[in-house]
Amino acid sequence: MTFTKRDTGQSIVRSIGYRRSLLATAAALALGVITAPPPTSAKPVPPNQPIVSTVAGDGIAGYSGNGGLATAAEANGPCGVAVDSNGNILFSDTNNNVVRAVAHSTGDFYGLKMTAGDIYTVAGNTKEGYRGDGGPARDAQFDTPDGLLVDSAGDIIIGDTTNEVVRYIPAVTGTHLGLAMTAGHVYTVAGDGNYGFSGAGGRAKSAELGLDVVVGLALDADGNLVVTDGDNSVIWVVANATGTFYGQSMTAGDIYIIAGNGNSDYTGDGGPATAAALDEPEGAAFDTSGNLVFVDDSNDVTRVVAEKTGTFFGKKMKSGDIYTVGPKSDANKLSSPEGLAIDDAGNVVFVDAGNNITYLLGAKKGVDQGVNVKPGKVYTIAGNGNTAYTGDGGPARSAAFNTPCGVASDLHGGLLIADSGNNAIRHLTD
Repeated sequence: MTFTKRDTGQSIVRSIGYRRSLLATAAALALGVITAPPPTSAKPVPPNQPIVSTVAGDGIAGYSGNGGLATAAEANGPCGVAVDSNGNILFSDTNNNVVRAVAHSTGDFYGLKMTAGDIYTVAGNTKEGYRGDGGPARDAQFDTPDGLLVDSAGDIIIGDTTNEVVRYIPAVTGTHLGLAMTAGHVYTVAGDGNYGFSGAGGRAKSAELGLDVVVGLALDADGNLVVTDGDNSVIWVVANATGTFYGQSMTAGDIYIIAGNGNSDYTGDGGPATAAALDEPEGAAFDTSGNLVFVDDSNDVTRVVAEKTGTFFGKKMKSGDIYTVGPKSDANKLSSPEGLAIDDAGNVVFVDAGNNITYLLGAKKGVDQGVNVKPGKVYTIAGNGNTAYTGDGGPARSAAFNTPCGVASDLHGGLLIADSGNNAIRHLTD
C-alpha cells in the first residue's frame, strides 16, 4: 500500500498525521463512541500467554488527573513510552505537550513526591511552543513530543517533534553530550529549531532536522545518542565523547549521519549503511549484540545496521552494513511500523500503527511473550487487528488497540504499549 507523507486528507495518514487525526478521535471519545475502561475480556487466557491491562489513561482525550490514580487520568494521544530503573513508567502525552510519569512505588522521583500508581507531569507546561531551555523541565514548552528515552541514570531524552529538536533532562548535574547541564532542567541537544537537512559534522545544536514523524531515540554502549530523522530518511548520532565511532572520527557534541543517504527509497541492503536509501526511519534500539535495529516506516520493514561481523536474526552480516530482517517490503505484512524496543529476552518488539498489532521479531530461539521464537521470524504478540479498545484482562492477541505508537520493556518480562488512539498506556504481562 502506498502512503503519502504529511497527507492528512484522503489517504491513511501516518506518524504525526496519525496524531493530528486523533483530534477527530478525541471528539468521538467525548461523545462516548469509545468508552473507558474497556470491556473486560471473558476469554480464558491460554497458558504462558501475555494478558493485557491498562495502567494509565481512562480512554478519554483530555488532560487531567495529576496527583491521582493513573487509570482515572485523561491523556491525549500518548506516543513514546519508557520505564526507568526504578520501574516508573514515563510517556509522552503528545497532544498535551508534556511528559508524564506513573509511579511504580511511593517516593521522590523527578523532583516530586509520588505515590505508587498515581500520575504526574515531569516535563512541559502544556503550552505548545519552544521555550524554557536552561530552566526547570516542568516550566518548559514542547510541541507534540513523541519519541522518548530514559537511560539507566534517569536522564530523560525527548523527540520534540514539531520543534524539530531533541531535548534532554539530566538526572544529575554534569556534562552530557558535550553540554554542561543542571539536574532537572531541560536542554536542546540536537536541532536548531528549523526544519531542514544540514549540519552533518558540526555542532548538533546547529543542525537542521526533519522530525515531523515519530522520532526514534537510542543510546549506544559509548553513550552516543542515535536519532532517527524520518523526513530526511537518515539516522544521526550525537557524539557523547571525542573518538572514533561507526567508522568516523567524531567530536563530543557534534552530529553525524550513520545510516541513509538522504534519499527516500528502499535500496542498499548488504552494503554500507550510509549508502543505503531509507524511507521514514522511526523507532530504534540497540540489541544485545550492539546492532542498531530500526523500523523503516514507509518501506514497511525492520532493518539492522550490524555492529560487528557475524550471524544475527538468522542472517550473515558484515560490520557497518545494513540488512532487512523479518518480512520483506513487498510482503504486505506491515503497515506503518513505528515504535520499537528490545524486550528482556533480547528479541525485538515493535508496534504496527496501521494494523493495530504489536509484533515480535526473533533474535534468538526460545519461548518469549507466549510464542516459540525462531531467529528472523515475526510473530503477533498483541492485537487482533481491529481498531477498538477492548480486551483488558484477557489474552493480548485477542485485545483491540487503536494506532499504537510506542513500546517499551517493563524490565520484568512484560511490555508497555502507548495505545495512542485510545489515549491509554497498556501493559502486557505473563
